Amino acid sequence: MSARFIVLGLGGHARMVAAVAARMNGVTADLVDYLAAPSEGTFFNGLGNIAKVGDSGLQLRADIFHQYNRRMMNVIDPSAVILGECLGDAFPGAIINAGARVEVNAIVNTGAIVEHDCTVGAHSHIAPGAVLCGGVEVGERTHVGARAVIKQGVRIGTNCVIGLGAVVRRDVADGATVLRDGRVILPGDRSTLGARLDQDPA
Repeated sequence: MSARFIVLGLGGHARMVAAVAARMNGVTADLVDYLAAPSEGTFFNGLGNIAKVGDSGLQLRADIFHQYNRRMMNVIDPSAVILGECLGDAFPGAIINAGARVEVNAIVNTGAIVEHDCTVGAHSHIAPGAVLCGGVEVGERTHVGARAVIKQGVRIGTNCVIGLGAVVRRDVADGATVLRDGRVILPGDRSTLGARLDQDPA
């Protein structure tokens, strides 16, 4: 009996993971609700995230990875350019340049660029079109929004949220959120905790 390939998740991100798996090595994978996943099979993590102020939305993705990690595969689209090391997922048109390292269960989404000597922490998400200039460090479970640009040598902490289109020129503390207009919301600022990033700050 052949092994069953399963994408954990039912949303758009899961469909992309299944499509990349098919392009990568002809795998046909079933999409399954992670709450009703079978105990046997080879798994892909199809859980994306919805980032909010103060919450990258990536903890569940990390938890699922740890639950299935010995049977979890990553996907790398054939059109992705991998000159560094990628232990996570790389979607169509992603670029990971020389000396860069993308850790397990991280996502480098469509058209995102991870330049030379960058590190992307485990379970993080570099959204479509985002650019990490050389030597950037991104901590675990951090979301870098679509079309955001991170200046060379900047360190982004753990569980941070960088809003879409933001330009980040300075280091970002653990748990902080950087809005599109440059405002920084630090952990513990309860006035905006949980606010949606797709209204103003995204």
